[in-house]
Amino acid sequence: MKSLAGISFFLMIMALKACSVKQHSDLEEAGFHGPVSVINEVNYVNGNPDDKPVRHVYYYNPQGQLTKLEKYNFFDNDIPKINHTANYHFKEGRKKGFTAVDRHGKIIETGEFSWVSDHEYQTRINFRDGYEIRYTTRLDEKGRLKQKKSVVENPEKIMVNKTTDFSFNGKGDIASSKIQDHLSGINKDLLWKAFRFDANMNITEMYFIEALSGDTSGKITRTFTYR
Repeated sequence: MKSLAGISFFLMIMALKACSVKQHSDLEEAGFHGPVSVINEVNYVNGNPDDKPVRHVYYYNPQGQLTKLEKYNFFDNDIPKINHTANYHFKEGRKKGFTAVDRHGKIIETGEFSWVSDHEYQTRINFRDGYEIRYTTRLDEKGRLKQKKSVVENPEKIMVNKTTDFSFNGKGDIASSKIQDHLSGINKDLLWKAFRFDANMNITEMYFIEALSGDTSGKITRTFTYR
């Protein structure tokens, strides 16, 4: 009887522990506001509309978690064409992994997420051509993006090894980032300059400005769909 009581107590503790796992929100991590369901985002290289941009469409569930990502490329006719689609799966309220397929339905990427704590998780992405990306993401006490470490390597060498630290302003938006390139030893500070907002105070147009030179290194435009 004592043994059964001990087992019951252990199971109760484990159940409470499972229920106490903090659910992760990708919307909170990025600093977005309101019940967002879809974000349509276009990235311009160097902030120049003449360069071919890239479009991403992000789909979120009611808990603010990213469930699907579509990437489109623009070609000479300026009509976006699907590059790949990634679908995410979850376990206990957190992303567990994803599978990405190209426009022909062939798998080109797979990814796994592992949580170190409520404020840190690791991502490992494997590509069809042998490349691998590893991220370590750290969150602040509000669940927002604080730091991301990135390593990209092929079977022969490490190609990228960077750490990016993020700072938020009083409105809860990312205001700047500091990039440390561990291979070249070069550091770069970027200012995230917001120019337009929607009714929910989400940024719909933003420029990335190099703090040292004042040059524009990129531009993003967004449209938001809400529940």
